[in-house]
Amino acid sequence: MLVEFACEKIRKYLAKNDLDGMLLGRRSSFAWFSGGESSMNFYTDIGLGFIWVTKDDAFAYCSNNEQKRISYEIFEEKFPVKSFSWVEGPGPNLQKLITDKKVVSDFNLAGAIEDFGSIKKLRYQLNPTQVEIATLLSKRSAEFLENCLKNLKSGMSEIQIQAEVRYLFEKEGIALPVLLVAGDENLNNYRHPLATNKFVKDKVMVVICSLYKGVMIAASRIRYFRAETAQEKLQNQAVAKINADMIAASKLGTHSKDLWNNMLHSYKNHNFEQEYLNHHQGGAIGFESREWILRPNLNETLLENQLIAWNPTLIGSKSEETVLVTQGEIKMLTITGGYPTLTYNGVTVTTPLV
Repeated sequence: MLVEFACEKIRKYLAKNDLDGMLLGRRSSFAWFSGGESSMNFYTDIGLGFIWVTKDDAFAYCSNNEQKRISYEIFEEKFPVKSFSWVEGPGPNLQKLITDKKVVSDFNLAGAIEDFGSIKKLRYQLNPTQVEIATLLSKRSAEFLENCLKNLKSGMSEIQIQAEVRYLFEKEGIALPVLLVAGDENLNNYRHPLATNKFVKDKVMVVICSLYKGVMIAASRIRYFRAETAQEKLQNQAVAKINADMIAASKLGTHSKDLWNNMLHSYKNHNFEQEYLNHHQGGAIGFESREWILRPNLNETLLENQLIAWNPTLIGSKSEETVLVTQGEIKMLTITGGYPTLTYNGVTVTTPLV
């Protein structure tokens, strides 16, 4: 299903742009096409497997030492996987593929037109299988994250909490390409906090982007080990309301300029007019942690079955859910009922556990 869906989209793109073929090498592109992982290295954009599609041909292409895994585990022998010698490497073999052809690629390769910006638009709309994966992944991820936070204790280090969260997810086969943990001082100081050996006393935030069968979603949760101060409560409710405003505006067909103006208005309306300048506000998600980030010069329109994860922040607080834009409604994917919530502007989002 995934392969047929992707091939159809690619071939329409090739015909529209008078191209002979498309070569995909990014891990995220491979994941969109196949639902699988092309590399054991999560810290690189380019994987070990490539996808080649023309008007009348399509196959995966990889070194001989990767062929068996990719053929059996990812494509289940239902899609051709061709190989080249690892001794030669991909370079000369990819060049043979594209010689004398007008080819577009999602990475820099001599002889091909690099246009990842256009290629990745093909994946913005999830197909039915990917919608099912995103729905299940969102529910399970939110449940795992919330249950983990409920069981944390004051006095644990950020690194220890990071390990607890990662174990909970990865033992279920869910990867965490993004995992941020911050307590107390770090939470108040940083918008993108990395775990340290500092001990958590009063509060902690955990931010995740989880990955399963190629699809990626995002969520953030905060846990207090004491009562909120009046200022913290004000900020936690304000940032939740800003997120609710942004989600409520995320209707099918809405242009990014309108989303930007709505975001500005919401920050101003909740008396934090300049805070948006201190951190990006999130955007589309799906096969990377952000397919695009909301900016004033962005030119995008929300599509049916597109995943969105806004993440407004204030000092020491954040609100982040993953939602699905559909024809009839905005579907909240990461609300479980197991964490405190706030309903505002017709949208329910989570708030910190106190």
